[in-house]
Amino acid sequence: MNRLTLRTGLAVIMALLLSGACGCKRTADQSVFSGTAGIYSGSIAYYRFPGPVVSAPVRLLGAIGQEGVGYFIPVSPATGAVQVFRNLAGSGEITSFQYEVRPEGQRAARGAQKWEIRIRRGGGSGNSRRLLGKFNRVDGYAALQLRELPRTDRYISFASRGGVYRGIDLNRRTMASVTVHSDGKISGTNAEGCRISGSLTRVGGLDLFDVRMTLAGAPECRTGITGVAFFDIRDRSGRFSGAGSYLYLIGASGDFSHGVAMVLRRRSQ
Repeated sequence: MNRLTLRTGLAVIMALLLSGACGCKRTADQSVFSGTAGIYSGSIAYYRFPGPVVSAPVRLLGAIGQEGVGYFIPVSPATGAVQVFRNLAGSGEITSFQYEVRPEGQRAARGAQKWEIRIRRGGGSGNSRRLLGKFNRVDGYAALQLRELPRTDRYISFASRGGVYRGIDLNRRTMASVTVHSDGKISGTNAEGCRISGSLTRVGGLDLFDVRMTLAGAPECRTGITGVAFFDIRDRSGRFSGAGSYLYLIGASGDFSHGVAMVLRRRSQ
């Protein structure tokens, strides 16, 4: 990416993500498209002073939506916690706040854990980018590395991706079934008895979508979720085997008390 392209892209990046998902407001001069939007994989590792890594790096998978919010899930080990990074946009070093939405069954530790991380663009190959972060703690630090997966930059219609997708919600620890309709709407259920409804909105020309969904039914289902969705021909979670058509839905409620981390595979026609 040359300097002119980078400057042009950065000119439209908002300084601070303030979306409905995080309970904030967006001012009139802020862009609704983040230059860092894309699908990413990477890891976060924890270091202690003095000494080796406290634990093995945790591998992350997720995406950054059009307003600069990143939603990620640990896939190795698969803890089910949704990692939400706000304000993943800007040039040079910027401040990003991280929230962790713990999975169902961990109510005592559930909710938001706010970190302040310095994010900077690392060197990218081709049209992909890297984001590097560091969070200093009293007894050590955490290092974050995210690399954008290769972009397809092609239009993929909902009609071609439509159908019934079945799999698991790692955060809610339940099985789920979601239908993608030709107009971008989604509907479905999970094993908790929740009714799922929502819509997918394409981010720029990427094979990436902002998602808004509602879970209704039983009291534990009643929540609105904002997040990201993307399709892939590979299962990057390790939950399935073989090639296919996979759908990832990752998001959190506005107060970070509930999340979804769905890894779904399209049912054969």
